[in-house]
Amino acid sequence: MKNILFLIPIALILTVRLFNYLQELKVSKESDEKMNQNRKNEIKKLLENRKVRTNNQIFDEDEFWEIVTEIRIKSKNSYKVFIDLFKDKLLNFDPNKLIEIDNLLMNFYQKYLTKEIIGASQIIFKSSDINYTFLLMNYLISKNQVVFKNTCINEELIDKLKIENLVFTTMNDIIGDCYYLSTRELIPKPDIENRSTKYPEKFYEEEDLPNVFPNLWMEYA
Repeated sequence: MKNILFLIPIALILTVRLFNYLQELKVSKESDEKMNQNRKNEIKKLLENRKVRTNNQIFDEDEFWEIVTEIRIKSKNSYKVFIDLFKDKLLNFDPNKLIEIDNLLMNFYQKYLTKEIIGASQIIFKSSDINYTFLLMNYLISKNQVVFKNTCINEELIDKLKIENLVFTTMNDIIGDCYYLSTRELIPKPDIENRSTKYPEKFYEEEDLPNVFPNLWMEYA
């Protein structure tokens, strides 16, 4: 009987602790749900108020490649480090300059989106999603001007690609982040003409990819 009486306070304490824990979980869940709803509302508001781009100026290409070279040297050719340093660099840029760099990158996509680079991204990422092709182009841009422009159009150079330290973030993503941090607005969206992707007239058939890029196929397929 004494043992039972001794256990009653312990059971009571455990019950109270369990009750308090469950209450904390409930409050925490309600708080998380409220924060999540606020986040969704804020994103909705940002999207509704997003402006159409009126600044169609292109950032000076020579200056851009100087920035890339500077960051590439510091990053020691690591794309992951490159992206972090690219953000550090752009945080000090005027919002209009950020838009102009974004315009320059989109200009690169239009000009150097080739069947070769699309075929390579299909092998490397096992997907035909065009965003993976843009990611691969960003990876090449981070190397230098010559590597980017030559590789996009050269089957042999593409076949020798070795992808290392890749993160699924593009320079456009970083530009958008920096623009938001500076203005608390989404970066203005390009007009329809500049936003549409111009695809190559011809593509490789999937069954041709192993023969066109044999080394890349053996490495990533």
